[in-house]
Amino acid sequence: MGTFNGTSYDGVLGMLASGYNFSSYTGNGLITTMTDALSGLTGLGVGQSADVLGIAGSTTAIYEGQIVDSTAIIVKYTYAGDTNLDGLIDAVDYGIIDNYFQFPGSNAYFNGDYNFDGIIDAADYGIIDNAYQLQGAPL
Repeated sequence: MGTFNGTSYDGVLGMLASGYNFSSYTGNGLITTMTDALSGLTGLGVGQSADVLGIAGSTTAIYEGQIVDSTAIIVKYTYAGDTNLDGLIDAVDYGIIDNYFQFPGSNAYFNGDYNFDGIIDAADYGIIDNAYQLQGAPL
C-alpha cells in the first residue's frame, strides 16, 4: 500500500498524496474530479482490506460488490475522514484517529492521516470535523 519515508509516501499512498495536492486534486497522481472534493468535504480514502474489512490470510470478503482478499488495496471516493471507508463519518472513524494520534510515527490514511503529510495531527482533526458536520447521506 505504501510507507512514509520521513518526507513522503510511496506506493498507492504516494499516488494519492501526489494527486491530493493540498486538497486541490490537481497533482500528478490518483485524483477525483468530484466538486465536493475541492471544498474538502470529500476525497479519496485508502485502506488495505485486512484493516477495512477485518479479514486475514486467505479469507475473502465482498466489498461494494467485488470479491477481495486480505491483501487488496481499497481506494474509495468518500467523505474526507471516513477512515474505515464505509461511506460516512461516525464514532468508528473518530475512534481510529484518536487511537493512532497517541502513537508517534503512526501515519497512513487508515490511521487518520487524511491530508497525506505523514503526521496525524490537528490538521487531520480539522478535516474530519469539517466533513462530519457537513456530510449528507452515506456515499
